[in-house]
Amino acid sequence: MFKATSRKYERSFLGSYLFEKLVPENHPLRLLSQIADFSQMDEDLKHLYSERGQRAHSPSMMIRILILKDLYNISDEKVIQMIKENIPARMYAGISLESKVPDSSDLTYFRRRLGEDNFQKIFDTTLEIAGKNGLRVGDILLIDATHAEAKINQHTQGKTKDEKHNDPDAKFAHKSPTKTFFGYKHHTAVENKHNVIITVQTTPGDIYDGHKMKEVIDESLEKIAPPEIIAADKGYDDIENHEYVESRDIFSAIALKETRLQTKNKEFKYYDASGRDNRFFQQYLDPRYEQGQKQRYKVEQPYAEMKNYHGLRRSKYLGLEKNRIQGLMTAGVYNLKHILTFVKNNISSRKLNRAFVT
Repeated sequence: MFKATSRKYERSFLGSYLFEKLVPENHPLRLLSQIADFSQMDEDLKHLYSERGQRAHSPSMMIRILILKDLYNISDEKVIQMIKENIPARMYAGISLESKVPDSSDLTYFRRRLGEDNFQKIFDTTLEIAGKNGLRVGDILLIDATHAEAKINQHTQGKTKDEKHNDPDAKFAHKSPTKTFFGYKHHTAVENKHNVIITVQTTPGDIYDGHKMKEVIDESLEKIAPPEIIAADKGYDDIENHEYVESRDIFSAIALKETRLQTKNKEFKYYDASGRDNRFFQQYLDPRYEQGQKQRYKVEQPYAEMKNYHGLRRSKYLGLEKNRIQGLMTAGVYNLKHILTFVKNNISSRKLNRAFVT
């Protein structure tokens, strides 16, 4: 079904000897090969391949190549060229020195073969890797969204018949009262202890952040134990969101709009219209509210890193499904880097960011 094992270099004297000698023990890709070879995905994905015909490259090897592509934020063609020329990259890909490297078109076919659901499995595997290496999620879940510009020039949208200049799924939206963008949104949940991304969901840019909160929470709670607090910005300050968080026995530290707490005359609303205690004022006074809000800045760090170093600032593909795949792969690569910083104390995120620049 698959070509010779993706870790063929381990059975190759030339490959194993040279890799051991030439790749330093503390090289990030060598460390990554020890904790994230994705070998279990060969079994999980074998149903996608036929028993007949020419043997295909193993899924785990192709996944590692895609990991390299997003780690270095390079194109399909450049990551293949890197593996041909770069010994550590070849070691992580699991390709012996005497073996042929896949073609860049193989990556295109591989993405098409897997589809969004299987890329979700790849992302979820990074969370399993985090757990196996001792990372424990924090007690606060931080929910937010970041935008990504569409691949195409927004001024040509719908004005040409060339499909390469049209993205029907990308939408116009506001990132502030005075600034707009054209593209997609990546809605995420980040735990506060190691800043690991638990959930990422991608939508067209015009989807309101608050409307995705329930789905992001539901997916997150399928993967981790319920946190003590869920924090978010004022864009999520909706009564239904507060009630939904509380229905899961979690404290809601969603930032409250001033109208929840003050009248037009800037007087505090200690009581509601019926004379009962104002639930939002009581929520505001709870120490957990301040605790959640103080942690909320941490959600910006993953966004900055994924945009500055891994290409999430702008879409690489056309269409919602492919942008969802991009969001999952970028978030997965981000998680793997932060697992490395935990496994190896002398490696910082800053060092890794420099190490993965071509």
